[in-house]
Amino acid sequence: MEEVFLPVEWARAFSNVPAVVLSDNAMRGSRRNEVSGPKRRVSNVEIPNILNEEDLLDRCDGDLEFVSEIVEDFMEIHPDLLSDIEDGIRSQNAHQVVEAAHSLKGLVGHFAVDQFIQLVGEVERAAREENLEEASTHLEQVGPNIETLKESLQKFVTKETA
Repeated sequence: MEEVFLPVEWARAFSNVPAVVLSDNAMRGSRRNEVSGPKRRVSNVEIPNILNEEDLLDRCDGDLEFVSEIVEDFMEIHPDLLSDIEDGIRSQNAHQVVEAAHSLKGLVGHFAVDQFIQLVGEVERAAREENLEEASTHLEQVGPNIETLKESLQKFVTKETA
């Protein structure tokens, strides 16, 4: 077996995370690692109002500086990905929507919010099926929920680094 060398931060971040590959169908039906706690309903998808903070810290080996870095990266990158999804839908470019939704899903995956990952996965799935009308409907649910995620991340980082 070939050895792969990763930068230290990434190796630490994912040392406790099992590698799981899910098909779109498995992701739609997945109920693994549901986050308990208060939730709010937006359309048909429930998104927790808070992160699973313990899981996030475990994923990052308790390194608050690294958590802050990935939160900062998320805050910088997600607007461009959302814009790419919206542009792809407007221009009827399913491939662009798939690529941007997949990247957003991976970016959000760092934070262990499976319901949000599932929601973004629905945008990706619909675009793969070239059903951009359905992708647009799912995207309408992403906006308010990404705001909830951003608020939760900011509160967590502020609380932990204070």
